[in-house]
Amino acid sequence: MFKLKKGDITVIGAGINGIVTAILLSKEGFKVEIIESSEKIGGQFSAINVLNSKFDRGLYIPQLTGIKKIDDIFLNACPLTINSGINKDPAGHILSNHHNELSLFPDVRNLKIDLLNIVKKELIEASENGDINTSPSLNLENYFNSKFGKTINKNLYKNICRKYWGIDASQISSNALKVVHLKRINCFEEKEALNLKRSSKRFDDRIAFPNQFKIPDEFIFDKKPSIYPKEYGLFNLLNGLLKICKEENIKIRKATKISSININNRKITSINLTYGNEGKVINPDYLVWTAPSHILHNFIFDNKIAYPDKSLNHITTFIKTKSKPKVNKVYWSWDYDSLNDIIRVSFPYNYCQELNKNKDYFMLIESHFEGE
Repeated sequence: MFKLKKGDITVIGAGINGIVTAILLSKEGFKVEIIESSEKIGGQFSAINVLNSKFDRGLYIPQLTGIKKIDDIFLNACPLTINSGINKDPAGHILSNHHNELSLFPDVRNLKIDLLNIVKKELIEASENGDINTSPSLNLENYFNSKFGKTINKNLYKNICRKYWGIDASQISSNALKVVHLKRINCFEEKEALNLKRSSKRFDDRIAFPNQFKIPDEFIFDKKPSIYPKEYGLFNLLNGLLKICKEENIKIRKATKISSININNRKITSINLTYGNEGKVINPDYLVWTAPSHILHNFIFDNKIAYPDKSLNHITTFIKTKSKPKVNKVYWSWDYDSLNDIIRVSFPYNYCQELNKNKDYFMLIESHFEGE
C-alpha cells in the first residue's frame, strides 16, 4: 500500500484519525509513535462522565471507508452494529414545532399556498441556471439565493444560519453545510419530487425526497455503511483500537507539545518536544500530521494564521426517560426553529442494540448557550 522506505514514523494527534493511521502504518511495517498535546486521547470517541456513567460527546456515528485495510481495523476493534442503505443514519428535523421523522431536510409544504408556489417557481428557475457547489469562497447568503431563490432564503434559511452560527449568512462559507444538512428542501409531494429528481441532476441536488424510508436506491449515493459499537459508547471502539495499538507496540505520548520543528532544505530534520518541565528532540524518518492543519502551517511558515473558526458555546444535556420517547427510527433530529437554542436532539437507543434491549431510554440534547 505504501511505497516508502521502511523507517520511524511520528503521527501528530491522537484523535481517531491519528490512531487508525498509526495502526495502518504499523501493520505495513513501520515503527510508529503518536504525539498528543492533551491528557486525553481519542478526540470525539472519548467518553464524558456524568453521574458515574459514561456517555458519547454528542452524536457521532462513524462510517466505513470502503478501503479494506482501514475498515478491517475498525471491524476487529470491537463488536459492531453495521447499518447500510436507508438505515445507515436516518435523521429527522424539527420545524414550526413539528417533529418530522421522514426527512432530514427542511419541509416547507405547509406554507401558505401563494408563498409555496413562489418558492417552487424560484427553485425551478434557479435549477435552470446551473449547478451550485459549496466552496470556501462562496458564502451561504449567495449559495441559498442561487440554489433555492431569495424567498425561501429570506423566510427560512437566514434564520437557521443565524441560529446555528450566530452570524449573518453572508459571513459564513458554504463549506459549513458539511456539518448542518441544508443542501436540499422539501416542497413537493412524493410523486412530483421523484419525477423532478429523475429528470435532472440539478433538481436532484435541490429537491429532497419527503420520505427517506421509501427513497429509491438510485438516490442513495453514499452507500458506505455506518458503524456503532453493540455496547453503548464510542469509547468501546476507542478502547479496542488502543488495544490494537498496544499489540502493535505503538507508543502514545500524552500531554506532549511540539515546541518547534527544524527544517533544512525543505525537509523536516528534527522535532523539539516538551512534556512538563522536560524536553526531548526526536528525528523521525517521516511525519504524519492529523492535528489541525493551521498549527503545522504556523510551525513551517512565517505568515502565521489563526484557527479558522471560533468555537460557539455549546453544551450537551443527557436526559433519562422512564419510557421510550415517541420517535420511530431516527438517530437524531436537527432543530431548525429559530426561537430556541437547541441544535440537535439524538436518540441513542435507535443506534445501539444494548440500550434498546435493556430498555435504557435517554436523549442527548445539544444546544448553544451564552456565557462561559
